[in-house]
Amino acid sequence: MAIIAVAGRKGGIGKSTIAGNLVAELTDIGWHVVAIDADPQHSLAAWAAQGSGVLSRSVEKVKDGDTDMRAKVKSLETVADHIIIDTPPGIMETTFRAALLADLMLLPCGASPLDLLR
Repeated sequence: MAIIAVAGRKGGIGKSTIAGNLVAELTDIGWHVVAIDADPQHSLAAWAAQGSGVLSRSVEKVKDGDTDMRAKVKSLETVADHIIIDTPPGIMETTFRAALLADLMLLPCGASPLDLLR
């Protein structure tokens, strides 16, 4: 099982969009994928609730970014080929915990030098 976390300090940079599209693409090639929405706003879960597609069957919310996220990952070890963790902006503790669980971190940012520095 591989765990990919999508993280960034800023809101609105595409973390949830990237996480959702990763779920769809990996599912399309035959993997069983679960997304963990660790953002208190639960944008990915709200997006998933809009229809009956892949995301509606793949997104699980966690309330506490530390203990709840770790327990959720543990419970999915035997059923998921990949887990995608969508982290919140500005809550560094949750992002840190996701990094400890992840095999790979994706850090989306804008194309300007200032976006790279923040």
